[in-house]
Amino acid sequence: MKKEVTTMLKAMIVDDDMLIRSMLRSFVDWHEQGFDLVDEAVDGVDAIEKIENQVPDLLVLDISMPQMDGLEVIRYIRNKGLEIKIIVLSCHDEFPYVKEAMFLNADEYLLKHMLSPENIVEAVGKMREKIAEERTMKKSQIQKQKRIEEGMRLLRSESLIRLLRASGITKDIIDSIGRYDQELLEENYSMIRFKVKNYVGAVKEFDPNGEEIMVKVIDNILSEIASESFEFKQVYMGQGEFVMLVHLSTSSQARVKRELETMVKRLEYALDSFVRIKTEFVLSTETLSYRQFAQSYRKLVDISKNFFYDDASILIDGFSKPVKMGKLKVSVELTDKIKTMLEKNQFDNIAEAVKDEHEVMRDVRVDPEAMIDWYLELSRNLWNFTAFRFKVKIDSEKRNEFVERIKSSDNDKVLFQSFKAVVGYIQSLLASDLYEDVDNKYIKEALRYIQSHYMDNLSLSELADHLRVNSAYLSHLFKESTDRNFVDYVKEIRIRKACEFLDHSDMKIKDVGEAVGIPNRKYFSKTFKKVVGLTPQEYKTKSL
Repeated sequence: MKKEVTTMLKAMIVDDDMLIRSMLRSFVDWHEQGFDLVDEAVDGVDAIEKIENQVPDLLVLDISMPQMDGLEVIRYIRNKGLEIKIIVLSCHDEFPYVKEAMFLNADEYLLKHMLSPENIVEAVGKMREKIAEERTMKKSQIQKQKRIEEGMRLLRSESLIRLLRASGITKDIIDSIGRYDQELLEENYSMIRFKVKNYVGAVKEFDPNGEEIMVKVIDNILSEIASESFEFKQVYMGQGEFVMLVHLSTSSQARVKRELETMVKRLEYALDSFVRIKTEFVLSTETLSYRQFAQSYRKLVDISKNFFYDDASILIDGFSKPVKMGKLKVSVELTDKIKTMLEKNQFDNIAEAVKDEHEVMRDVRVDPEAMIDWYLELSRNLWNFTAFRFKVKIDSEKRNEFVERIKSSDNDKVLFQSFKAVVGYIQSLLASDLYEDVDNKYIKEALRYIQSHYMDNLSLSELADHLRVNSAYLSHLFKESTDRNFVDYVKEIRIRKACEFLDHSDMKIKDVGEAVGIPNRKYFSKTFKKVVGLTPQEYKTKSL
């Protein structure tokens, strides 16, 4: 219902596209909405001149225009302290502008490709309501009201989060929901859980106040798209996780599934294309009362573990294979088999043996955390046996890097590649073919030391100190025993290791150079070509 105002409010349209201006004029009955459409502007310069003359109450503003864009217009308005409500219009590829507009306190934004009479009228109506409310309240009253509303919103969110995470429905939870969100106790809902896959990157993208802005943007897009089809409530669970409770208007499970899936696909597309947020959705099509929320939520959390195995972005309860819970132990048989392969330098066979076990775990859908722990245990066995059997030092920093890489694997394919990188590292560490014919004990120890420290800023003097011999004598002995000088040998080892990284991992060329101790990309490429005869990119392409 329209709020009464004593005088007509003033609105202005600013867009360099004549068609968009025409749409905005025709889509809205401005007088019915309480506005006089006092003027239009074709760019930012034109807008500022007309704003100074008219001082509108509402500005519908294109974010990207020639001469002066919408951001400059917003800055001008805010710097002047003008109380003008601003609806921003933007396209998919204008995310950085929209982000800046939100920081400048634009009041609302609409996507141009989704303009319709309904969403424009809704946005204009919101602005009219805001203006009417703010004109009837003093500044202190507005601030007080905002605090109360924010407090109520937080209390509603906390009550719902407690309900979703509860192991049982207690009286205080019911009392809390009844106090702050009575509808939840009275209506039936379906549940949707979704997570931001690129959560860390998305939060950084929206810095400062990254998480707060990210949640606000997601809430806006949810409201814009989902409200066209459903009444719903959403709550932010933290760490990029959201839950939507969708009010059901039908009991047909097939129809619910179809309509929810359609809506979720639109949400996924809008979040990805507009604000570069990648998501994973899990849907429940069951009709749920508040007493079933916690159980359904736990079920959706378990189903979401299938994303570790499925190349999908949407999963539906009842159509996904259940994940098998429980811990796994690396078998003694596999450990003994791998030890034998290590002693025989059969590194390719190690990967194949583990791949067989991997496929079994994948087929039965073991809990992803259990699979990751299994690979961590297997890697520990490899490192410990290598250090003990071959008397080599495992670089602790490098080892920690591999551990973190395994832990952060977000699907089973990446996990297997991370383990193959561990095998490749151990292979380079041993590299027995490089020194099996060397008789001198100093040079044997020197070669082993180089294998363990090639990625560091290694020098001949450091190696001599380690061996407790004179560096000049070591240089002579090295050349005599290996037919190479120290610098060329280290360079060759680094490039051999680079080849292994390119063969057995998905690392970028820049990261490979850094991993082998040659961080300068141009020098790395030049050195690689000199040793291998191909550039790193040519070698990588040839290996595919």
